Amino acid sequence: MHEFNSGIWNTLEQKVRYWAGKYDGVYVVTGGVLNGELPTIGEERVGVPNYFYKVLLDYNNGKPKAIAFLLEHENSNRALSSFAVPVDTIEHLTGIDFFPNLEDDIEEQLESSNDYKDWSF
Repeated sequence: MHEFNSGIWNTLEQKVRYWAGKYDGVYVVTGGVLNGELPTIGEERVGVPNYFYKVLLDYNNGKPKAIAFLLEHENSNRALSSFAVPVDTIEHLTGIDFFPNLEDDIEEQLESSNDYKDWSF
């Protein structure tokens, strides 16, 4: 777990802080995918997700954009951009509607794309 937290997940955390500054704030939702058989830790046998996600929305400049990341709970040397997925993927895995207050056509367009080119890597 330490390798994940100090590795690829830390890279994503740093990038989110960078984007928050660059884009004058972003909405961020972070969580674990709680599906299937979960490994447990500790005496209390707390379930540990196999996958973690971050979903970001930049809604500050009149051209909203969204990006989502899905990371398996293991460290990786892959490029961060390779973990970008459509927000719809995370919604399907979790059952969460992340941006229900957006106009439907904007929400559909933002959540169906995994185009990360609008985000400064």
